[in-house]
Amino acid sequence: MMRRKKKRKKRTFLTVFSSKLFLFVLILLLAWMGKVTIEKFISWNRSSATLAVEEEKIQKEREKKEEFEKTLEYFKSEDYLERTAKEKLNLAKPGEKVIYILPQNKDDDLEDLSENEGIWEKLKAIFTK
Repeated sequence: MMRRKKKRKKRTFLTVFSSKLFLFVLILLLAWMGKVTIEKFISWNRSSATLAVEEEKIQKEREKKEEFEKTLEYFKSEDYLERTAKEKLNLAKPGEKVIYILPQNKDDDLEDLSENEGIWEKLKAIFTK
C-alpha cells in the first residue's frame, strides 16, 4: 500500500512539471525576464553615452576655466599694466624712447581717405570735377 501512494505522488509531481500549462507559464516567465534584461541593457547603453557626452562637456569647461584663470593672471600682472600704459596712454619709462612712424607721402594719406569714403562721396567727386 505504501508503494502505491509514493508512486502517485511522484506521478503528480511529474505530471505538473510536464503539463502544457506549466511549460506555457515557464515560457512566459522567461520571455518577460528576457524583455526586462534587454530594456535594462538599452537603458544602461543610453546612460553610458550620456555620461560620456557630459564628461566631455565638463572637460571642455575645465579647459575654459584654466584659460580664463591664465588670462586673469596676465591681466593682474605688472607686464600687462606696463604694456597697457605704454600703448594707450603713450607713456614711457625714464630712459626709453618713443618712436612714431609717419606716412611717407601726403598722397598716401589722400588715398587712404578716399578708400574710406562711401559710394556717394565718390560719385559726387566725379560729377563735381
